[in-house]
Amino acid sequence: MNDELKLITLKMPVSEIESLSEYLMDHDIDNRSEFIRRCIARTIEETTTEGTTSEEDGILAVHLNPVLLMTLDNMVKDGVIYDKESYVRSLVEKDIIPADIMDDSKARSFKSAQSTNRNA
Repeated sequence: MNDELKLITLKMPVSEIESLSEYLMDHDIDNRSEFIRRCIARTIEETTTEGTTSEEDGILAVHLNPVLLMTLDNMVKDGVIYDKESYVRSLVEKDIIPADIMDDSKARSFKSAQSTNRNA
């Protein structure tokens, strides 16, 4: 962080401050200011990259509504999926790659692995 800091004042309703305090306590976060700075930085980063792709990095930013995100988080906690990113990637691949192409690739890959294993 830059050594030169400026002070800002943030006015919030008491109910929001209480909710923030509860959240920080529940997540063992000690510093309210640092949390707010991180949230601001994350929001700026997300909105700057929203809907953009980077061919160099192979990145596509996708924003989902809170219910879908919570559903994915719960699926990770339940151990049903490994992580959100790989699950979403698998759904996109399943929707885009035709089943016959995937089946053909699996069959060729398996035969190649068998052949390599026999020769080892």
